[in-house]
Amino acid sequence: MQMNLLRKVSLLEFRAASSSDAVKPFVVISGGLFVAWAAIAAPRLAVPPEGIAFGEVFVGSNAVGRIELRNAGNATVSVSRVKACCGAKAELSAMKIPLNGSATLSVSLTPQELGAFSKSIQIACDDPERPILSVPVSGVVVAPPTAEGRSPPPCENIVRTVLVAFVCVGAAFLFWKGRRRFSARRCLEGVCRVGLGGLFAYAGAMKLCDVSSFAGLLSRYEMLPDFSLSIFAVAIPLAECVIGSFLVFSRWVRLSAAAVSAMLVVFIIALSQAALRGLDVSCGCFGGVSSSGPLPAILRDILLLVPSLWLASVSETT
Repeated sequence: MQMNLLRKVSLLEFRAASSSDAVKPFVVISGGLFVAWAAIAAPRLAVPPEGIAFGEVFVGSNAVGRIELRNAGNATVSVSRVKACCGAKAELSAMKIPLNGSATLSVSLTPQELGAFSKSIQIACDDPERPILSVPVSGVVVAPPTAEGRSPPPCENIVRTVLVAFVCVGAAFLFWKGRRRFSARRCLEGVCRVGLGGLFAYAGAMKLCDVSSFAGLLSRYEMLPDFSLSIFAVAIPLAECVIGSFLVFSRWVRLSAAAVSAMLVVFIIALSQAALRGLDVSCGCFGGVSSSGPLPAILRDILLLVPSLWLASVSETT
């Protein structure tokens, strides 16, 4: 369309130049200015030449890379299509990029073969010079470290020590409070409270030891938008620590047990959808320490759901 417009303006200038009309200079000057304006006011999408470099990516893991696309022209850039290849997924934050504006291109992939890889993302836009742009995507797929070679998080030993102290203090606290009304039911209730509360507090603390790894694991479930991963990677462990502590030390046993049950149901739903969709994920229940698949984690959460529901239904507010 722009080339047709330029031809029409050039033809107008030519006809004016070949005419003896008195307004010929005005037409020539106006036509020339219009041609210059039409040539300058054009969209131009600028892509960094290096593209997206993932570096090392574990085989079977979900990797997400981002890059900023900038409008370097003098008109709004309209993107009509973003096409990924070879199993990658691409998403652009905005399909129209205003003057001096930018948009984020997010690319996610789950490599299944070891070795270096090189892909490209095709972007179709109304840039007259480059209507189809290619964004290079590269990286190296490596095998994950074995369980024996895994380096534990720096605070893992500290968390385990605190867990032992948490269980001992919680058991002593509940025994002291119920020493005058001791019964088999209250003893079982105390065991469930300390066991569930300690387990949830430990799981939350282990996730907080390595928040970035937990955020990466959440992305592999493909349930949350990318911008919220870092938020949930902190919120979920904190909720586990608070609810676990409340279950042991607070007066609101039923409410705390109900919260534990609700979180277990959410975990079961997340694990079930991952298993049904065939996603290659680990449960991540205890941060980087846990490497069990969805099915064992679902069975474990169902077993934990039984005592939590029992506490929510029969516990007294003490």
